[in-house]
Amino acid sequence: MTKEHLKVLSLQPWYGGSHRQFADGWSSRSVHDWTTIGLPDCNWKWRMRHASIEFAKQINERANRGETWDVVFCTDMMNAAELQSLAKPIRDLPLVVYFHENQFAYPMRGKQQPDHHFQFTNFLSALAADEVWFNSRFNLESMHRGLREHAETWPDLPPTSEIESIEPKSKIVSPPISFPDDISDLTAQRQTRIASGKPLHLVWAARWEYDKNPEALLKCLELLDQQRVPFRLSVIGENAGVTPQAFNTIRDRFDMQIVNWGYQESRDSYWSVLKSADIFLSTATHEFFGLSVAEAISVGAWPLLPNRLAYPELIGIDESTERATQFFYQSSAKQLATKIRKLHQDRNWHFEGLSLLVSSIRNRLEFERCAEQMDRRLI
Repeated sequence: MTKEHLKVLSLQPWYGGSHRQFADGWSSRSVHDWTTIGLPDCNWKWRMRHASIEFAKQINERANRGETWDVVFCTDMMNAAELQSLAKPIRDLPLVVYFHENQFAYPMRGKQQPDHHFQFTNFLSALAADEVWFNSRFNLESMHRGLREHAETWPDLPPTSEIESIEPKSKIVSPPISFPDDISDLTAQRQTRIASGKPLHLVWAARWEYDKNPEALLKCLELLDQQRVPFRLSVIGENAGVTPQAFNTIRDRFDMQIVNWGYQESRDSYWSVLKSADIFLSTATHEFFGLSVAEAISVGAWPLLPNRLAYPELIGIDESTERATQFFYQSSAKQLATKIRKLHQDRNWHFEGLSLLVSSIRNRLEFERCAEQMDRRLI
């Protein structure tokens, strides 16, 4: 790919939420010319199975009308190898597959067993791609590790060399963020509010699913209540279907402390909740990047995160061991509640460290800068 201005075909099998923000945010800032074809963000298993067929049909129709492209960009929510076989007009074009997540590291619920076919779909897509982009090193390494481990269980003829071929073409490309304009002095404003001694505003923002571990949030809140630690609470995020019981219990037991509840209908209202947060909590057992965490930090919220998944990478604890003490708890709800209680009691927080983290997040993930870098990667 040597052209300075490419015609990019962007295929988005899960065209909603953060996937859509990434795709539309990049294409709207790119120097390249984009054609985006998206499918609804629902029925994820059907998307993984069927998206290549639907995309191939639309690509063939567009090609018959004279449309052409220079490069194909798609995500992990489909079988890119099937797409190449079904869509002749793009068969020989360079292919970039972006992994927002991977099926090898997705946690199972209870005694549920993983569907190895979806894992193999990830493998085939990565194998077919010219470049494989991951949103974090945790995502990249967990998929590479999962491939090596699962290859040992396959019946025969393990594709060892094919698995090894994926690593050299794998790259880490973090998802950029479109920051609000009015965030210049929010850390200073929050510092003044913290010093006032008022109850801390705790914000939890994630999909309302089991892998975000709402049971740990409930346990943490119960411990704070038992210890007579006052707090205000916002629990926001998208309800993806069957709501875990923990959310109903939180709503019933802590109704008087709740400030915001449920999905925020606009980005403005979402950002407003993040700006009002004193502490941003995560209890996740599944997180390949942590977009809502990065967004909350960017507006000055103090993060309290489990020391696992992609979070150490996002915070950059290798750069400063002090960050591990400030912004992480080890794993349990009890440890999280202890951290919150100490922050409630000691209002002399180390805001210099938070300010450095805020600047780091904004510099690393600012959309205009990242879009320019991603544009160059395609050439």
